[in-house]
Amino acid sequence: IRRRSERKLHFLCVNVDVLTESKFLAIARTQQKYDVILVSETQQPSMAHLQHPEWHLFWEPCEKGAAGGHSGGVAIMVRNNKELEMYQRVETPFPSKMIAVKHTQPKKGSVVFAACYRNGAMSAGDDADFFRGMQAWAAKLNKQGSALVCGGDFNIDMRPGSRNTTDAQRCMVSAALGESGLSIISREGRWETSITRRPYGPRQTGQAGSQIDWILANNKAVSQHN
Repeated sequence: IRRRSERKLHFLCVNVDVLTESKFLAIARTQQKYDVILVSETQQPSMAHLQHPEWHLFWEPCEKGAAGGHSGGVAIMVRNNKELEMYQRVETPFPSKMIAVKHTQPKKGSVVFAACYRNGAMSAGDDADFFRGMQAWAAKLNKQGSALVCGGDFNIDMRPGSRNTTDAQRCMVSAALGESGLSIISREGRWETSITRRPYGPRQTGQAGSQIDWILANNKAVSQHN
């Protein structure tokens, strides 16, 4: 995202599959080029113990699964520098599935960064509610003039014929995203960002996110990027 001052905000979207302290510290140590890191599937009921002097962590606890385990969980890592005061946590339509922060510069507009985890076992009705909520939230931010970048694990594969997603789901998602002005930008090479599932291993950028990990952006974000 390029601000009018010509300084860029660099962001990364990661799926950590349990955010342990060692993973958190490794991400903090190795991902120095980024200003914002969107983290999904933390599977942690609390992240208060995760601290690093160079990063501030906003987090939302995971949900408790039917079998007593943990599912989901999201967090946003923001670089702890003089711009930290420009970030403010904002409400989202899904408190247990999404977390968002707004970066605001006086007279230069705002960008909302959101991390999301959508449970793959959601019913068709819950699915429709989820994307209607996304649609309404994106429309609200559009009216406010805020750019929106939302990354995470949506557990939906938009490729025709994929086994974990039905044609009906793909049609519903395409319609919802189109009506809300959201685009899936994670497969577009012109964006200077990426999705990874191993940001903490020896090959930090060697494994790309799967087709169910997305980064979405609204029209305002796309225009600011261009």
